[in-house]
Amino acid sequence: MSIMIETIHHVGLVVSDLAAAERFYTGVLGLRRHHARPFWFVLNATSTLHLIPRRDAAAADPPHHAYRHLALQ
Repeated sequence: MSIMIETIHHVGLVVSDLAAAERFYTGVLGLRRHHARPFWFVLNATSTLHLIPRRDAAAADPPHHAYRHLALQ
């Protein structure tokens, strides 16, 4: 069985400073915010970037590791 991958749907990126990340992706790279999802930014016609705030930077096994992901369509 083979799976046909059309595109990257979105990338989930964990960030420690959400405000700084938002400034970078909108101000430096010029990405526009997704119309319906907070902390999502449009990369192109089919792909988006999802910024995921890191909640506990001091944890021994940070739970944010489970949130990083790449979603294929």
